[in-house]
Amino acid sequence: MRNHQIQKRAALRNALVSSAASTEEYDLETRMLRYVGELSLTHISVLNMLNLHADQFALHEKLDQVYEKCCEFQQKEMDAVVFRSILQDLETRFLITLGDVEDFDEFKSRQQSMVTEDSRVKPLSVTGLGKSFLAYIRADQL
Repeated sequence: MRNHQIQKRAALRNALVSSAASTEEYDLETRMLRYVGELSLTHISVLNMLNLHADQFALHEKLDQVYEKCCEFQQKEMDAVVFRSILQDLETRFLITLGDVEDFDEFKSRQQSMVTEDSRVKPLSVTGLGKSFLAYIRADQL
């Protein structure tokens, strides 16, 4: 727990340094600082991992595959429901897009969609805002 607090403080310190040197608009600055407080280190770790290994995650069309790859990169098992909620939190904040990744069986909706010849699968990806947030907190230094 102490190690997590140290890393969380480092993220906040990096965000404050970035904020002081930034030319970004006030609303974006406020949002970035708010995200540091709202997101756990696990959220930040998952976001950073999705960004660093974007090419590999883009290949997967099922959340089960994304989950397995994430556990492999982190070298530890994470509860699948917790993982899904982290992705949902990141998507709600526009830090990632889940694209057309098929959900875990227990959360699948019964909604059907029409697929046309021209349809292409949209991969899970980190948004520009997500990349900016990682740079803002200097995630590579945490």
